[in-house]
Amino acid sequence: MDIEYLLFLQNLRELTGNVLTPFMSFITTYGEELYTMMIVAAVYWCADKSQGIFTLMTWGAGRVLNGFLKLTACVYRPWIRDARVQPVPSAFNTATGYSFPSGHSTNAAAVYGSLAMNKKISRLIRVLLIVMIALVLLSRNYLGVHTPQDVLVGCGSTLILVALFHKLMPLIENDEKIDMLVLIIGCAICVLVVFYAMLKPYPHDYDAAGQLIVDPAKMAIDTYKGCGFGLAVLIGSYIERHYVRFSVEGTWQQRVGRYFLGMLGYFVVLYVLLPMLPAGVIGAILDRFIRLIYIVLIVPVFIKLSQKQ
Repeated sequence: MDIEYLLFLQNLRELTGNVLTPFMSFITTYGEELYTMMIVAAVYWCADKSQGIFTLMTWGAGRVLNGFLKLTACVYRPWIRDARVQPVPSAFNTATGYSFPSGHSTNAAAVYGSLAMNKKISRLIRVLLIVMIALVLLSRNYLGVHTPQDVLVGCGSTLILVALFHKLMPLIENDEKIDMLVLIIGCAICVLVVFYAMLKPYPHDYDAAGQLIVDPAKMAIDTYKGCGFGLAVLIGSYIERHYVRFSVEGTWQQRVGRYFLGMLGYFVVLYVLLPMLPAGVIGAILDRFIRLIYIVLIVPVFIKLSQKQ
């Protein structure tokens, strides 16, 4: 039934001359890491530090859980399961790893779901955030890169984490023992998932020409990246809370300035530093660790230093 649903959407694309495809392709970018990271960085550096770290903690946990579930289920992408499914070509680039559950849905649920929990925002903004989650999920189906169960489990499992961390964050911020316990347990889970990804058996299926249909080593890369993401958020936020303690205070000009300078540095890290990393497990872990440690800790250090002047 899931494949039939994707074929229905595919036929809809063809019958309507792909009139909705540009819109869906645009919407799906708001489930990608770069765009969601730009939103979270703005919140964390310039608007609401507690909300920012809540979102990042939830997102990191979601990435680790998503990676664990992907490698446990090892579900192939829809077009591998059924050759009749022909995804929109532009969506292939971000359709990495196994199919179940959806990473875009995890990203959207973690970021927009946690932001929607903020009591300071208006009801209209909260509704728009929820609608954005739904649209990202629909876009992954419409573009043909995920089945309904992929997006629903990706979203649902992450929303459970949103609710969990919503209760947990006040304890982390106000109780040093719980803060340390979460750091230790969280890092241990990340390390265990890395070893799980390295050591577990994977399916090896071959086509008629004897070629491997899906390379498990490539499928595990996203999981290693997710663990690097989680480790950076845990370690970076702990150091920031206890030793840096930056403030988002400042004039609107100062906040805008720090955001653009911070994002300029982020793009330097993204396009200059990270391409120099080695391929493989270590490179994948370091890739996300460096990105997130920059967001969570390095920029806050510079904000703190600038506030002392």
